[in-house]
Amino acid sequence: LVPLIIIGLLLILFICWKIINHFIKPLDLLAQQSRHIAEGNFDTHIPRSNRIDVVGDLQNSFVSMQESINEHIINIQQVNEETERRNAELVTANQLAQEAEQRKTASINEMSLQIRTPLNIIAGFIQVLQDKHLTMSEQEIAEAADSMRQNATAITRKAHMLFDVSWMEDRPLDLSKEVEVNSVVEDSIRDFNERSPHDMVLNYTSNLPKEHYIHTNRLYLHRSLREVLINAKKFAPQSTVKLDVEAIGSIIRFTIEDNGPGIPKSEQERVFEPFVKLDQFSEGFGLGLGLTLQHAKNLGGSFKIDPDYTNG
Repeated sequence: LVPLIIIGLLLILFICWKIINHFIKPLDLLAQQSRHIAEGNFDTHIPRSNRIDVVGDLQNSFVSMQESINEHIINIQQVNEETERRNAELVTANQLAQEAEQRKTASINEMSLQIRTPLNIIAGFIQVLQDKHLTMSEQEIAEAADSMRQNATAITRKAHMLFDVSWMEDRPLDLSKEVEVNSVVEDSIRDFNERSPHDMVLNYTSNLPKEHYIHTNRLYLHRSLREVLINAKKFAPQSTVKLDVEAIGSIIRFTIEDNGPGIPKSEQERVFEPFVKLDQFSEGFGLGLGLTLQHAKNLGGSFKIDPDYTNG
């Protein structure tokens, strides 16, 4: 009996161990996974239990709690990422606003200077003519009058540019009138020649007939050509400027070339922005090319820099 009793007790112990292990093992595994989650590993996978006892309910409740925590953490991460993105956008917008404010202040100061300078010249010549016109020769009077006229023209041109820049957005223009192209080109060439230096050469070629009419807006076509020609004369004073006008089907193409310093490819888009000047010491507001681009669009055309042209 003794061996049988011993064997029976051992069997009972083994069966009790198996029963206890059956209940304790899932709890021990759940405890290990809980410690792993507590260390910050919130994505630790805890499988759902198929058991219908208290241990199974506890494990499934823990799984639901972990899924809820993960969902909240993901939401918090998304909110943090969105907040960081918005903060970065605010920093960028603030920098752009500061740059725009600085550029506006500099532009206003430069506008004041560039309008005040020709006005002072005109006022000075008026004073001279009032005080010394009896002792001045006809040539001196003519030179003074010509200088006054040039400075008055410069002020008028700048005033028109400031007015136009306030209407930079797309707006309809009256394109119903017939305009003789060659007369517009001649007016633009005259403006070019009247601007110093007066000895600069403009080579003009055209394949248009003597009287070639198109439906457009004469004023803004003239201003566009004038601004590009003056731009070439201003930045390439030692070069020869070429103006070529040609009809290509129903399109009139105006090509202006110079052999000045040119515009770097990295800046060829930026020069069309209002008040942007690559040379801060040059005359002007930094509006000419941007206004020409907008005028061209409003006229139903286009205006661009040839990226393959490297001579100026």
